[in-house]
Amino acid sequence: MNHATPHRAELAKQAWEMFKPGTNSANTLAKASPSAMRNLLAEALSATVVEEVQIHLAYQGARKVLPDEATDALQKGIDKALADVRGDEARIEALRTWLGFVVRLHRAAYEKNAHKGGRHG
Repeated sequence: MNHATPHRAELAKQAWEMFKPGTNSANTLAKASPSAMRNLLAEALSATVVEEVQIHLAYQGARKVLPDEATDALQKGIDKALADVRGDEARIEALRTWLGFVVRLHRAAYEKNAHKGGRHG
């Protein structure tokens, strides 16, 4: 991941505000398996445009690889993170950065949930 991504700090703040530990969104996201989240990030890293990742997200949601609530929360987050970003290259780089933060937050919520006996996948 390129650490010089424009708006990196803003993307981190958006990911944190949406999925910080203890929020309903974090608890919703924790229902997704770590492998599903890693696969989503891998898709973003290989994609050339954001729409490829959105197609992957919709596909994984339809197959129930990602719970509906998690799919919806991720799509909402993507829309917010990319609202002011223009150009295909800038948008995919911003998405990669944002998803990197979200995957880390997901793992924190997932592990916390696992310690409560609520591991989902």
